Amino acid sequence: MKDTNTNSKKTSTTKKVLTIAGIALAFFIGIPFGYGMYHGIKAHTGNTGAIEKILTKNCNCDVDFEFSSYGIHVSKKDGINGQTAQYNLMNYNKEVSVVDEASRLNNILKNEVESYNEIDVLTLHFISETKTETVKFKNGSILY
Repeated sequence: MKDTNTNSKKTSTTKKVLTIAGIALAFFIGIPFGYGMYHGIKAHTGNTGAIEKILTKNCNCDVDFEFSSYGIHVSKKDGINGQTAQYNLMNYNKEVSVVDEASRLNNILKNEVESYNEIDVLTLHFISETKTETVKFKNGSILY
């Protein structure tokens, strides 16, 4: 009978130790992960805000922030991305082609937004009264 009681105590002690070890492991993994995500999201928000300011300043149109995302994203069209952002450039009425204007804006963003290269996919929707054209940039290069 003593053996059964001893085995039962060992099993109980082992479960407690494993539970405590599991909680400690989750704690030590969770804190750095949460800290990293917080700073990543904060930096991403700063990037998208800076991009919006530069677009507003340099595009003769109304800039509307559509959405952005931070984290790992996988799609057939864009591949694997960490950060994306989309903007609507409304009332676009320039004589220049959309591709030329998008290239001009991309060059300005590269020069004026410090961490522009961290945005994996940037999508600009040029919206005029008659049509909507979309231009995408992947890591600062135009995709059309």
